[in-house]
Amino acid sequence: MDVWIEHWSCIGLSPPVAMATIEQAILARTFFDPANLLVALSDGQVRAWCHVAVDRYPEEAGQKTDHDTGFEHDHMGRMLALCFSPNGGLEVCEPLLAAAEARVQELGSHSLRIGLVRDGYDGYVGLPPIGHGIGVPEADTRTTSLLTDAGYTASDPISRLVVSTSPYRPPVNREALQLRRTTRGVREPRMPVKPRLASAMSHFDIERHKIVNHRTGEMLAEVELWCSDVEAQVMNCAQQSSIFRR
Repeated sequence: MDVWIEHWSCIGLSPPVAMATIEQAILARTFFDPANLLVALSDGQVRAWCHVAVDRYPEEAGQKTDHDTGFEHDHMGRMLALCFSPNGGLEVCEPLLAAAEARVQELGSHSLRIGLVRDGYDGYVGLPPIGHGIGVPEADTRTTSLLTDAGYTASDPISRLVVSTSPYRPPVNREALQLRRTTRGVREPRMPVKPRLASAMSHFDIERHKIVNHRTGEMLAEVELWCSDVEAQVMNCAQQSSIFRR
């Protein structure tokens, strides 16, 4: 736990997490495999650790694409977390990365993707500072240097947007009034039926909101919200993740 806090504190504010948070989000999940959590020691102290997995959708091996997230099934290894202490962590991170690659090969994959993006299957969603999945931040120069030296290449860039809704006021103009007269809002709570998704997202409320033209029934816009459960101490309840569609 200390290594997680020390790692992220080097590139920003100290994440507000505790051992109970990690346990609730990841270690207590039914799909957690301790053999995939690799720890590097130096002088008897934990200096770095990483968490790997293979098969994002183990219960859907016959499907090519997941309908909830749009991700394709590619049997690719995933490094869910990689963190190392500034005090001795750099000396052990290369052997740790090599051990992670070897573990992924043991699990039957010959490729490795590092950095979670919109995680809904591994329990890290909402865990500060990952949020809903931030990949490998550019500000994390130690990790990017490690991966570059090891021959990894950057994939698609990701933009993370944060907005405060407290000062928002709906616009009052002719276009907005016309839109309100001809449309209605529809809220649909979503209950995951897939065991893996239900377990990984148990600390979130999933809602889908739509704007529908009440004359034609045409859907004009859609947004899916992952809202933190007020009783789950994993993600700040003032934060939420969204998928937008038009």
